Amino acid sequence: MICPLQRCFWLGCLSLCVGLRLCSDSMLISFEKEPDSRFLAWESPQPKQPRGLLVKAKNAKGGLVYRFEQDLSGQATAIPRLQVQIRNPGQARQILLQLFDRDQTRAVFSFRFPPESTGSSVRLIEQHHRRLGDPEAVDQAGGNARLDLKALTRIQIVGDWSPKDIEFLLESVELIPDSEASQTIRNEQRREADAKRKREAQQLREREQRKQATLEKGASHPADGARVAAFRMASPSLLHITLIEYDWIRGGQRAFQPGPDHQIQANGKMVLAREAAEVVEVPKNRRVSLQGQHIGVWLKEAGLLREVDQLRGSPLALELLEEPRAYRLQRGEAGKDFFFPKRVHRKSRPIGGPKQVEGKQIQHDLFLELPELLKPGERLRLHFWGINTRQAQAELHFHPEENLSESIQVSQVGYRPDDPYKVAMLSLWKGSGGAESFDDWVGKRFYLLDGQGTRHEAGTIQKRMSVSEGQQSFRSKRNHAGTHLYRLDFTSFSTPGRYRVLVEGMGVSQPFPIDRNVWRDAFRVSMKGFLHHRSGIALGPPLTPYRRPLGFHPSTGPVALQCDVTRIEGEIDVIHESMSRLHATAPQVKEAWGGYMDAGDWDRRAQHLSASFLHLELLELFPERLGGLALAVPEAERKNPLPDLLDEVLWNVECYQRLQTAEGGIRGGIESTEHPRSGECSWQESLVLGVFAPDPVSSYLFCSTALKCARVLKAYQPERAARLHAAGLAAWRWAEKQSLQGWTKKQKEEHRRERCLAAIQSYAITGERSYLEAYRESSHLLQGRKESLIEDQHALFVAATLPDRAESRELKAEARRELLALADRAILFQQGNAFDRATPVFGLPMMGYLGYFSVPEMITVMLPRAHAISGDPRYLRAAVGTCNFPNGANPNNMVYTTGVGQRFPRNPLHIDSRESGQEAPSGITVYGQSDAQARFAFNEWVHDWQLNDAYPPSRDWPTVEAYFDVFLWPAQSEYTVHQTMV
Repeated sequence: MICPLQRCFWLGCLSLCVGLRLCSDSMLISFEKEPDSRFLAWESPQPKQPRGLLVKAKNAKGGLVYRFEQDLSGQATAIPRLQVQIRNPGQARQILLQLFDRDQTRAVFSFRFPPESTGSSVRLIEQHHRRLGDPEAVDQAGGNARLDLKALTRIQIVGDWSPKDIEFLLESVELIPDSEASQTIRNEQRREADAKRKREAQQLREREQRKQATLEKGASHPADGARVAAFRMASPSLLHITLIEYDWIRGGQRAFQPGPDHQIQANGKMVLAREAAEVVEVPKNRRVSLQGQHIGVWLKEAGLLREVDQLRGSPLALELLEEPRAYRLQRGEAGKDFFFPKRVHRKSRPIGGPKQVEGKQIQHDLFLELPELLKPGERLRLHFWGINTRQAQAELHFHPEENLSESIQVSQVGYRPDDPYKVAMLSLWKGSGGAESFDDWVGKRFYLLDGQGTRHEAGTIQKRMSVSEGQQSFRSKRNHAGTHLYRLDFTSFSTPGRYRVLVEGMGVSQPFPIDRNVWRDAFRVSMKGFLHHRSGIALGPPLTPYRRPLGFHPSTGPVALQCDVTRIEGEIDVIHESMSRLHATAPQVKEAWGGYMDAGDWDRRAQHLSASFLHLELLELFPERLGGLALAVPEAERKNPLPDLLDEVLWNVECYQRLQTAEGGIRGGIESTEHPRSGECSWQESLVLGVFAPDPVSSYLFCSTALKCARVLKAYQPERAARLHAAGLAAWRWAEKQSLQGWTKKQKEEHRRERCLAAIQSYAITGERSYLEAYRESSHLLQGRKESLIEDQHALFVAATLPDRAESRELKAEARRELLALADRAILFQQGNAFDRATPVFGLPMMGYLGYFSVPEMITVMLPRAHAISGDPRYLRAAVGTCNFPNGANPNNMVYTTGVGQRFPRNPLHIDSRESGQEAPSGITVYGQSDAQARFAFNEWVHDWQLNDAYPPSRDWPTVEAYFDVFLWPAQSEYTVHQTMV
């Protein structure tokens, strides 16, 4: 199997500068100089070495890129040989050499590191003895199937994606002549490959024999077989069946102490944790087995066993799912003659993954093409003759007004009556059957069906995009739906009610409201997500059905210790290093509690203040509407005079106020020495907690948010507001005194950005010109770098809404013009794609970490701000439109926020709920899917290991459909409070 990191991570291909030379006829690379670029864990340059290039990193998840423009056509039969000095044995397993030609064909050559060779140079022949021109070396074909040795453009040295630290010295890659020994090895490999093909051919013949036998006598229908979850029409000619394979039983926690029959196995790296009131290095996890069977993970300190999840059921006979003769259909009453579908298409996806056991729950969507259209009022009986489902048959009485068609998609959040945008979508990708055309429906009327069954004319169906057309605003320019796309615009309809979109003769959409409070109701769910991520508070009924005992509070146990590293220097790795040195002497920081848990785990970081900053912006823009809005907050907060939204903000802001030092600096957060141990929930954390030392970036973040918060708070609690105001200014003064010596370019940019916002926010509130001058020093707007204004988007809006002062009047007007220009650019982006996605940033890589499909405007909030300062309805229409896809108007008919709508992610990467055996709490907006064809390195392992049950293969799924509801996929199913949730 090819290592996942053999597929190039996009960042590694961006900047290539200085070329390489061939040192001799046999030398491919001599590592005498720095590569043109580095990526991922290998990004940091190493000290220059006399004999080669040192690669030293925390793991093998990285690579090096060299420009290489040479004609090696005369070396087609040569074999690469690596000369390397391995300095820590047994860590890195192999190194990969990748050659690219001009049309992006990639050939991969691998070198295995012998574990016994350490300290001295070794020469390693490519492990498969592949020659430069061998077709077997091509891993990714570009315009040509073979590597063009005349037109090479770059060389990459890539790690093997192993997680352990590495250290080796690259000396050279030579080209050696082919030999009889190498030919013998290749011949043996080919014989093995031929034998494998013969075995597979025999297995195929045996499967075909089993198929024929099943079709003759019929399949069994075991009580634990796949269940029929849905049976409906996708269109009058297309029957849609959903099967769920396997039942998933969540494990939980129970009291446990190991007995003599239990086997305890240490698993994972060594971590710094508290056990028996001592700080010790212990294995991260302890697996428990009984009579050779894995039963769970031991939480030693808590005296608990986190039991393994269970996956039960008889597997489906997949080879018959697309066989038409496996399905027997009857029209009308029982006793009628059987008939078969013309064709059967399938798409299968994992929808849930138990912890600690093999296998996944799978959803199979089957599409049966009928030989004749099914008419409204007709009955259809389906016999699963050759399919070993739990049910032997299913029956459908086709009434379009009741038939939920997955082909019709609409926002499940709904619309206000006066919203200038109300649009549904019509589309279907049939998996192995490809695109479905609804061209015959173009120009026909569609309706809104209310709760009483009354039809309301709403508009006509219009084609938006053909399957062959590209999306011009997307980086890849592709049609990311893999099918034809149609729009159903009912913007002119404004009568309040609860509706379904009805396409006559086909079916209806999921229900949605038209109501003046739809956005308020969705906002409440979103804000409940912030309640669920509060740290240092107990949760449960009646406030929320999600239960979480009190944890991370001074009253519940060990408190965090002061570190000597800052948030700017790193995360878990630097906390672990600091605590390893200081845990015995580091002072406790008892005031380090509160704030928001970061995501699925429970780190608290100063970046979360940006979420509170935006919540405060809403309160300032809509004081009456949001000031009296009831949210889910604890009873004490519900009874106080503050707006509930302000209470929510203060929970986060005052955490960092407590983390302020006497000198004014803000500590950057609270972090554990490792990611959570398996089985542990947040209130059971045994890892050592560290508090970051103060840093100027966190201090500027606090300054801007604290001053904004104090201004809102002043109307309710002046003294509390005055303390917060003073704390914000103290943070500014401390930050201004700090040196940036030794900071990287990236760190300096983060410093500039947060100083820019803090300066303009301080000026907006105090009117002091010194802050205005600081803003002029830091702002991209005033430095003429308008192409980078996205980085300053929050500061830009503050500047555009400044009080009317003579010295800043021109600045305010310029900020307003640029903000509106960025919003216009977002509209231009929206016009270039069929899903009404909007952002002013063209060329963004289509990755989940950006919330490309799950967050309305991805990484910006230009459109609502533009509407706020201009009142122009164009911006409001665009803002509502870009909410459409994440709110349910997408091919999965799924809202990307838990607890909203009829269908939403069930397996977000939320560890507390997972380990405690609960459903994930509401209000979590996940990152969403990435473009699989972009081959992002951080996703490749998931396709290889977690999505190997997908059909068609997961990398071939259209991007907009490729949300796989699996837990352990950070780039898709995770989130953060300051990115996606806000």
